[in-house]
Amino acid sequence: MIRVKNFSAKFTFLLLTAAFIAAIVLYRLEYYDIVFLTRESKVLSVIESDNTETVDIIEPPDDGYEDEYTSPAHSGENISQITNPSGIEGIETTPSIVNPPTYSEKLASIEDANNYLTRGWAINTQKYDKYVHKIVKFKPEMNAKNEYAEQFYKMTESVFDLDNMVFNEIENIVEVPVVTVYMGYYLINQNDSTAILTPQGKVIVSDLKNISPAYYRDSWNRPLFNYNGTLYVVTSDEKFVTADAAAANVSFAPALYGDYTSDYGRQKNNLHLFYEVKEIVDVIDNQVAIDRAAYMGIELDPVYINETVHQYGYKYSDDTTAIPAKYYYAYNFSENGLAVVANRDRVISIIDVNGRVVINPFKNIVYLSEQKRYVFDGYYLPDNRSMENIGMIYFDHGLMRIRRVLKDQYNPRIINDYDILIHADGSVFNIPAGYDLVYYSDGVLVLKKGDYYGCLDYTGKWIAQPFYTYAGAFKEGLVVLGVEGKKGMVDTQGNIVLPFIYDEITDVSSGVIAAYEKQNGWTFYNKIARSN
Repeated sequence: MIRVKNFSAKFTFLLLTAAFIAAIVLYRLEYYDIVFLTRESKVLSVIESDNTETVDIIEPPDDGYEDEYTSPAHSGENISQITNPSGIEGIETTPSIVNPPTYSEKLASIEDANNYLTRGWAINTQKYDKYVHKIVKFKPEMNAKNEYAEQFYKMTESVFDLDNMVFNEIENIVEVPVVTVYMGYYLINQNDSTAILTPQGKVIVSDLKNISPAYYRDSWNRPLFNYNGTLYVVTSDEKFVTADAAAANVSFAPALYGDYTSDYGRQKNNLHLFYEVKEIVDVIDNQVAIDRAAYMGIELDPVYINETVHQYGYKYSDDTTAIPAKYYYAYNFSENGLAVVANRDRVISIIDVNGRVVINPFKNIVYLSEQKRYVFDGYYLPDNRSMENIGMIYFDHGLMRIRRVLKDQYNPRIINDYDILIHADGSVFNIPAGYDLVYYSDGVLVLKKGDYYGCLDYTGKWIAQPFYTYAGAFKEGLVVLGVEGKKGMVDTQGNIVLPFIYDEITDVSSGVIAAYEKQNGWTFYNKIARSN
């Protein structure tokens, strides 16, 4: 320890110390260099989420444009503190987020893509960060009609009925917008045909009939299309060709089918899925009917069938078996080392990398006092594989959305069926009372109470107060919200990235967005970032 005995010496010591600190600060601020010290490159680390890798973006040299990372790429309004533009009863009223400027004035504030795509910026599918990303507009090669939709078609969806343990085919009449987005491509649907456009609006194919998204990718992560009953892909040189059957094996598709990014549901460790085709003999095919008959005091004979099924397991990278193929349903591991598997009845268990079950709530039997009966408390796979169930199967920011079902112990019928969020230890995330969980993704819960939606992040902070009349799910860090008859797009911090001037906005799809306004038609957008 240094001891200074007189005032003059103390003053000199303090002065030298201050000078030394100042020299360090000035060096760090690059006011001078020291020849024997090498500076590190300026790097801005962009972290997508708790469960995604860190990406380093190197600051480029000055090219004469004012697009520095020291200020937000978009500095629009933030809605996280706005509580009630519509004057909903019980919520304090504040000014509307739909501001007086006109559509043209708002649109003019969004920059043109050509100013950036020619200078090293490119489509980016990572979680939106206002300091890194820009939303820019452009004109495609092909014009879209100035109307929202002109086609309708019948869509059949398989929905699993837990009461009867069967899939039911439900037919819906679906409206097809003139412009849709799919895994980074634009589809222009008009005059009873469809064109496929690249993210920058170049026409790949035009005037095709009987084409639709297949809603999953091949093993090279290329989006698959259905065309006249055959699977097609777009190649790297922008050719529309038939897909390789082995690469398009639906058995390895992620948990949900839909418009997802290339990293959704992908392998996160050295374990990968495999399956074996097995013949299962003497399976009781009418167990639900037997249980119901027993509840009424009737004995019903079992009906036995043989089944040919895929059973899944996990292998190491060297192709040796880690966990035998014994699951009817299995999905890739999340980054926390846990994976969802399920049995023939679609009952979920959560296992670790050794195959040990760490969460299996179906063994719980709960007494419901209001029902005066015992029920099985279990977690089930979603009733369909559409992206409306986003957040299920994989952990995100340490949480996973779960379908919780309570079934009568004696009369096997569903007492309750709703969604919750769980932590990796099985404990339940506390959702505010009176709210239903609609979506969970990018660490944000979309909640609904009555007719209104709000967005709450995984830390319990409101990003968007619950007064919105429309809310989608967060994708790539962005969500579409609607209020007062108009829609806009917001990031996970509540920053407005597309103003509330549109009648419709698509979800972001691998970096591409389309928006529609009745008087002005369709506008095309890219989500871009500086390339390395």
